[in-house]
Amino acid sequence: MDEYAEYLYLRRPHYRNIDTGDISKQKKIRENLKCKPFEWFMHEVAFDLVEKYPPIEPPDVFKGKIRTFNAPELCLDATSENLLNLKECVDNDDENQKFILSWRNDIKTRSNMCLDISDSSFKAKISLYGCHNGGGNQLWHYDHVIYS
Repeated sequence: MDEYAEYLYLRRPHYRNIDTGDISKQKKIRENLKCKPFEWFMHEVAFDLVEKYPPIEPPDVFKGKIRTFNAPELCLDATSENLLNLKECVDNDDENQKFILSWRNDIKTRSNMCLDISDSSFKAKISLYGCHNGGGNQLWHYDHVIYS
């Protein structure tokens, strides 16, 4: 991975402490075969990889409570592992009412569960499901004009 290893260590610091062992044979094979550097692979083959998996992850867009438009005293609450409810908003640091709109436009809980919709019907239920980073049924849109 050449110089790209540092990006991996930024995301997974504990990897830095893993002993890779003696890789001199692999390096010699790479040299004998005149393999292109990892940077070539990143630019020529996986050129769009950085869009989906940036080396340094962008900051979250928003953090906080999700309130209903018609009853702003009610907040979305993730009290159970995969169910959402509307409950009276609490002013303390209730983790069940904290959500994150990530740069991927998914809405996450602190336990890395995402708001997920099982089908596209108007009255489809929203539940919590493990974040898959694939958009689709976990892709949300915040309208800055209407709600700011």
